[in-house]
Amino acid sequence: MLARIFANKKWGLMGRKSATGKMTDLYIQKLKPMDKAYTRADANGLYVRVLPTGKKTFMTVSTFDGRRRWYKIGSYPELSLEKANEKLREIQSLVEQGVDPLEDRLEKKAESITAPTVSEFIQTYLKHHAYKTKSERSANEDKRILEGDVEKAWGKRKLKNIKRPDVVQLLDDIAGRGAPIMANRTLAAVRKMFNVAVKRGVLEASPCQLIDPPGGNERSRRKERFLSDDEIKSFLTFSDTGITETFNRPLKLILITAQRPGEVAGMRWEEIDGDWWTIPSERTKNGIAHRVYLSAMAKEVLGTPKAKGYVFPSRVRGDHAGVKKAPIHVNAVAQALRKKIDKWIELRKKDGKPSETFTPHDLRRTAASHMGMLKVSERTISRILNHVDGGVTSIYNRYEYDDEKRLALEVWSRKIDNILNPQTKDNVIAMTR
Repeated sequence: MLARIFANKKWGLMGRKSATGKMTDLYIQKLKPMDKAYTRADANGLYVRVLPTGKKTFMTVSTFDGRRRWYKIGSYPELSLEKANEKLREIQSLVEQGVDPLEDRLEKKAESITAPTVSEFIQTYLKHHAYKTKSERSANEDKRILEGDVEKAWGKRKLKNIKRPDVVQLLDDIAGRGAPIMANRTLAAVRKMFNVAVKRGVLEASPCQLIDPPGGNERSRRKERFLSDDEIKSFLTFSDTGITETFNRPLKLILITAQRPGEVAGMRWEEIDGDWWTIPSERTKNGIAHRVYLSAMAKEVLGTPKAKGYVFPSRVRGDHAGVKKAPIHVNAVAQALRKKIDKWIELRKKDGKPSETFTPHDLRRTAASHMGMLKVSERTISRILNHVDGGVTSIYNRYEYDDEKRLALEVWSRKIDNILNPQTKDNVIAMTR
């Protein structure tokens, strides 16, 4: 009894129960401030503390380990009477289980403060997992994805608060902009990150469980998108867009040379010698230096040769405050293409020629597919694409196939010219396999 009186004096909580034994909103609203703080309680143990300022606070009192403790539940009317009773039952349930509600709340608060945000854990994942267990190329791909769409969507949120619907919504947004394959790869990167979080004890379970790739199984459905003759002409001549030549030129060069978007974006003038462009081994996917023939059409896209520097320099990624210039980023090229495609598809639809979206890499596939239709041998196409042949023979066969590559890319350039200018049809000669 003395302990209760002492506690009540400490908190200024001397008071009595409501007349009906049950707290109501009307009863609480009628409580007026006095010179000193006072409380009113109901039969369930819910108290309302009224300060001289008129502020009203829900509280309760419980005995834990032989000590009476007051617990603040929340302020009225910000916290409704209904919610206050819910929290009251939670506190009483913890006490019955032998858990101190005050300690439990402090632990949860500390956990919330120390719990990493998505942005923070992305860096943990990259530093302690991606760059330690994966190839640099794969780690860089994870970095690009996680610091792009993922961080943009969730960066400031706590990692533990990301739920399955959040993951599904993110993937739907990416797939909805015409990038189902990127949605697949985003799911793969996010799944790896959350699995690492589980292994490190940051999370109990991953929110990526039971989520299927929105773009289907990439291995079971090989990419098949390539542009038809009519689509090539329509796309190359379509100019009703805000896309600049900064991005139009590398896109055209990907189509003409059949090279990888990233290798084209990072092209340097020093790599060009006459009719040949040599991509150094450190810039190729397979780590093998690669010679690419530049047709007259390719040189026209490149423009006036320069002594050195990037062929497609970025206007925003370098040359600021003494920072060395950088090439345009391959992601920027892809983003520019997406903007152009949206308007292009809309125009094609109005003309009764519906077309599907495509990526910069699909332009490379378009070139390879059309060269196949022009009867260029698969081996020559493979050499143009810089694919690595398997088997022992490939180890000993170091022939560069320069003559075959030159002829094939000349024939392909003539085909593009014929698509754009049908009167030059006689200049296109199919090759014999």
